[in-house]
Amino acid sequence: MSSDSRLDENFYDASRLSDAMEEKVPKDAELRLMSVQGTQTLEQYRRIENGQTIISSVVSVTANTQMEFHDPERGFRRLEGQNEYIIRIDEAVTEVKP
Repeated sequence: MSSDSRLDENFYDASRLSDAMEEKVPKDAELRLMSVQGTQTLEQYRRIENGQTIISSVVSVTANTQMEFHDPERGFRRLEGQNEYIIRIDEAVTEVKP
């Protein structure tokens, strides 16, 4: 498991990212999702986990975001940006018997 539970265990250099965020991102910062520009499924597969069928989808999401925080020198700040996120969505499949 990575040092940051928000990141996948396979995330490259997770501890370095966590350290940088701890050092550079204000403690009271909030990231707001303003809108989603587009999505694209990059990979999709089935797997069996503990006897349950799981469909995993790896998806690219382009999103407009806004970070809000209090700057001691400049007061309340809003920084907008567009970011790409790669996320994995796991969905348990319930099979309906006829």
